[in-house]
Amino acid sequence: MARVKEDRVTTQLFTVEHIRIGSTRSFGDVRAALESRVQALALDRVVPFMKKGDMAGARAELERQASPAGLTIVYTVEHGVALSVEQGSPRPAVAYGIGNFLVAISITKHDLAAGLYAPIRVVLYGADDGTAVIEYDRPSSTFALFGDTAIDVVAKQLDMTLKNMLMDIAN
Repeated sequence: MARVKEDRVTTQLFTVEHIRIGSTRSFGDVRAALESRVQALALDRVVPFMKKGDMAGARAELERQASPAGLTIVYTVEHGVALSVEQGSPRPAVAYGIGNFLVAISITKHDLAAGLYAPIRVVLYGADDGTAVIEYDRPSSTFALFGDTAIDVVAKQLDMTLKNMLMDIAN
């Protein structure tokens, strides 16, 4: 990881491990499995606790939403629909920001710039043969950029949680 500094801009190269999981299942089946296993984050159910100063209540609600997978869908981007602009019809492709708010807090409290990689971006798309493909960058490889052992420990746990869940959904 080489650092180059010019005036107020620092550039740093680092290696990212990219993961591709092929499935024998269709895009629709894998998408349905993912979205039934991992619920969408509902911050509107967390904010009232925070407004009252009830951080224990906010934490409990975040934990509830992440159950049982330990993750939530923070955002969804319909890439396949967007391709209609270029191709005239949609394709099966969606990107998710998948993570756990409490895990993100445990990482960004050490380095706010780590928020660049939280949540983890996961892309699900349909292959030409009708099967589904899931791709993402291994969390521990992206968070390694920060060189912080406390972040590394959390990121390695996130590696296992995400990979196990995605492998299960793909099968």
